[in-house]
Amino acid sequence: YSPYSYLLQGRVEFSMSVLTKWSKSDILKLYQRYVRLFSGEGFKISKSSFNHLCKSSPIRGLEDLIFKIFAKSSKINIYELMAGVVAYSSEDWQMKLKLFFYVFDFDGNKNISKDELAIAIDCLLRALAKMGGSMKSIKPDTQEITDEVYSSLSKQHNLKLEFQELLKYTQNTPNLLKLLKKNQTSTPKEITVRVRANSTFATDCKDSTPRSRRSSVKPIKLRPRKKPTVQIPRSSFGKKRAENFRVILGNRHVTKPEITYFKEVFDSVADHQGKVRNEVLCKALAKHSQLQAHAQAIFGHFTNKESHEIDFKQASSYVFKEATPEQLRRILRLAGPEVIPPSPRDKSKLKRQMSFRTASFYSQLFKQYDVNDDGQVDLKELRKGLQEHFDVETIERLFKENVSDDREGLTLEEFINIFAPSNVEVDSEVIQELR
Repeated sequence: YSPYSYLLQGRVEFSMSVLTKWSKSDILKLYQRYVRLFSGEGFKISKSSFNHLCKSSPIRGLEDLIFKIFAKSSKINIYELMAGVVAYSSEDWQMKLKLFFYVFDFDGNKNISKDELAIAIDCLLRALAKMGGSMKSIKPDTQEITDEVYSSLSKQHNLKLEFQELLKYTQNTPNLLKLLKKNQTSTPKEITVRVRANSTFATDCKDSTPRSRRSSVKPIKLRPRKKPTVQIPRSSFGKKRAENFRVILGNRHVTKPEITYFKEVFDSVADHQGKVRNEVLCKALAKHSQLQAHAQAIFGHFTNKESHEIDFKQASSYVFKEATPEQLRRILRLAGPEVIPPSPRDKSKLKRQMSFRTASFYSQLFKQYDVNDDGQVDLKELRKGLQEHFDVETIERLFKENVSDDREGLTLEEFINIFAPSNVEVDSEVIQELR
């Protein structure tokens, strides 16, 4: 913080005093309104959106002044505004940290990742500069600051930052603690109510009241009220926040709608095992204007027109090359939990048995395909049965992947494996009963 220590002095221009001494309810109301109505626009929103956002807020009627100071290129970064409002609010410094943690924990997992911390530091320093009357726009080196702060905070280094670690760091940073204590309402730990005695009352006590009785009179002590805590609402706001969760890769924001759209196109050309040839995927992505950059990234990964089968995780790693393993895992989480491959320990737990009713349906289908009734479905019979659903190359590949080397046709169990999901298996007793 040394190059920016002057920003932590808490100097606020008179025109910006309207952004100070906000309560927790005002802050949460403004932030939740932004998430519900305008989070689809991103961090920066337009002038009309900002005017609509400020309705029934403490800055209603001053939108033009706030927008003029905070806006850049006709848009205002709402997270810079939130950082300044939280820093100069009337809450105590622990509550301010909780609000910071809540606002910049984009995925709501109660941990701050490295990219989320970088955004929080950048927004806070820029907000302090603008509210302090700095005429020139600062460009803080957030990467260097984040590395220094994060390495001293996180126990696991470059993974996750918990609230208690951030609380401990703030207590050991005098400048930052002094800033957060600004404008907070002081609540004494113990309030003592004493009876004010005039001279006559004191004389009477001294002459007529025994000493033991006077000493037995104790002051009344009132217990302080419990400090309020930040409660995350369990309404549709939480779902809306999850829908607009994003992963920040430098200047690039990967949103849930983008990755969901990418997954839908991938599934439309993938086989039952969740894999697809890279050239087939590139052609499918190139048809969509929003995904043409994804197609170019995957095409550029393979040289000399190589043809390989890839799953969604591999395709995502080619598209988002700059993502760390932790960021890639969070990106895959946007597409759904089934995309993240399970660990070897969890694979056995995910396997479930196919029901007898489903297995009997595939048994009837097997008998229809087995034209010569020899108890096997050869390649010719499989090609005839699936010709309306798959092309010839796909049928031959499915046959080769499931047939045993010592036979010329598929058994009932091998036939069912073609159609069954990867996490479903058929019990051997069910196969024996169906035969």
